[in-house]
Amino acid sequence: MNIIKIDRSVCYHCSLAIKTKPVINNVNNEERYFCCLGCSIANQLVSFSSDNLDLKLEQIVKNKINTSINNKQNNFNITNRKTFYIKGVTCVSCAPIIEKILSLESGVVSSKVNLISERVKIAYDKDYFDLNKVVKDLKKFGYTLVIKNSSEDSEYLSENYLLRIGLVWFLSMDIMALSLGFYYGQLENYPDIISWVIYIEAFLATLIIFGLGFPFLKSAFVKALNKQLSMESLVSFGTLTAYFYSTWAMLKGRTDVYYDTASMIIALVLLGKFLENSSKSKASQTIKKLLNLGAKTATIIKNNQEEQIEIEDVQ
Repeated sequence: MNIIKIDRSVCYHCSLAIKTKPVINNVNNEERYFCCLGCSIANQLVSFSSDNLDLKLEQIVKNKINTSINNKQNNFNITNRKTFYIKGVTCVSCAPIIEKILSLESGVVSSKVNLISERVKIAYDKDYFDLNKVVKDLKKFGYTLVIKNSSEDSEYLSENYLLRIGLVWFLSMDIMALSLGFYYGQLENYPDIISWVIYIEAFLATLIIFGLGFPFLKSAFVKALNKQLSMESLVSFGTLTAYFYSTWAMLKGRTDVYYDTASMIIALVLLGKFLENSSKSKASQTIKKLLNLGAKTATIIKNNQEEQIEIEDVQ
């Protein structure tokens, strides 16, 4: 009997690499690993004919968000349109899932997901639309709708990174200043305070590694579960090795500690990540400006009369 080995690092449906915790389904006593809930649901729909596909998808969504809304039977009017940034979109399977969820929400007339920009445009009737419910229902499927204005995303990200960088470098420089006493042999003349200096270094390094550097550790842990290695794995291995060796040395009463090394690894990598995100943000803003140069409306002929509609509504 041939045994099929399932690759836990690759999505069973779309074959893309699984970057976060996988969605696991058990089909005929076979574990299948998916990159997102969208692929998991799409895989369930493979066996259905095209005629029953939309109906089955609607049934799956209704069972999870517990709604009986049918917007097609309601006379909702488009009184507002808004574009939201949505997190958790990993592949093309996510778009129809998100659009189906939104189609079952009260007040929603239409929705369109842009996979490239990870944004969704919703046309709705503001008298019936409940944004908080939409956020909760999308969350059940692993998608996060960012209510904040999407134009502020990059600015918010920059401020967040700047705050973390500032704290990391401030604490790291404190550790480096204390370590200079060891490097230049100045603390050898004051044996009574050596242990206190090491304790302070250990405390500051703990704040940096397990506080400000926690996202690196979390990402490395998740990828390790999926048998994957990445930059976060290298950063985590280096910092944790230096940290735990230094802690062991401290408990043994030794002075050869490397808390400064562990802290500076986090500080330098975090600075690199900030520069990377800044470059992405600038590129995103440039693309956005180019897209804004395109036509916003189109003229169509309806009932022998010209009518202006938004370009996204052109069939």
